[in-house]
This record gives sequence, C-alpha cells and structure tokens, in this order.
Amino acid sequence: MKGSQITPGAPWRVELTDDDCRRLTAGDAPVGWLTLKAPAQASGISQQTVVNKLNTGELEGIRVQAGARTAWRIRVDSIGYDRQQTLFD
Repeated sequence: MKGSQITPGAPWRVELTDDDCRRLTAGDAPVGWLTLKAPAQASGISQQTVVNKLNTGELEGIRVQAGARTAWRIRVDSIGYDRQQTLFD
C-alpha cells in the first residue's frame, strides 16, 4: 500500500494494488473453502469444536492472511455435512 497527503492534516489517499486487495480479503484461500463460521453452522457444531477438529486433523483447513490477522479456511469436502440427513425432509 502506498499513501499520501496533499498537506499535513488532510485526508490520506491510499492506493491499493491487486496484491493488497487479495491480502486484505483473504484471497489466498482456495475456491470452495469456507470461513470458520460457515462449516460450524452448516454442521450444527460450535466454532470451537471446528477448531478442535482442525487441530486434531479431523478436518482439513489452512490459515490465510486477512488484513493484519490470520483466519481459518476449511475445505468443504472434509466436513461431510452434505452427507448428513436433514431433520425435516
């Protein structure tokens, strides 16, 4: 990122490159991989349980850069929620 001000105290003008946008939006994640919240809701378990399963290797996930922090992206195929029966068919 590159920023500039016309005069001291003026608003900053920040120029974002494509690489900056990708880094800020967690664009490193492969297509079809979900955030931590989505698999937890889809499979009916807590986010902490998803993290525990990631740490034990039961689920496949990667850490991606999302701005100044890192975030999980979880592979949908490793969850198995699409194979579960629904309560109300």
